[in-house]
Amino acid sequence: MPDFILNIYDMRHHRKSTFRKAFSLSLVLIVFLLIWPGNRLLAQSDRGVSVVRMAICENVDNREPQNPDNNFSPATGRIFCFTAIQGINGEGFVFHVWFRDDQEVSRIKLPVHSAFYRTWSAKTIEPGETGKWRVDVLSARGRLLAAEEFLVEQPEKAGSD
Repeated sequence: MPDFILNIYDMRHHRKSTFRKAFSLSLVLIVFLLIWPGNRLLAQSDRGVSVVRMAICENVDNREPQNPDNNFSPATGRIFCFTAIQGINGEGFVFHVWFRDDQEVSRIKLPVHSAFYRTWSAKTIEPGETGKWRVDVLSARGRLLAAEEFLVEQPEKAGSD
């Protein structure tokens, strides 16, 4: 067989061999990343994760919501979202996503350190930030676990009809 034909055959064989090696290496890397214990996002499954209690409130004291309500005055200053989470094995996290008039205004990542865990976030309400508010609780994978709506309104003046 002439040398140039052997060279073409060798080049094709070399390309296939290089492709196979690269593919095999990529596959091994992907499997490693999926099973690596430090990969919390993949290690934390959404199955069984739930919010067992949620409250919008004026404060959190001793890991309990204080003055829960669904109507607040801007004069309240800070409003808290308290959640009790269950079902996360090991350590993980959830998100509190705050919305005002259906526009996201804040996304807070909150660590969860045990299978039953109470956590909270807070939002400072400025005087002009009245309207319909909502807090969504999302799992680490972005699944909606719970939502709570509330209003921030100026109090009605006494004597007005």
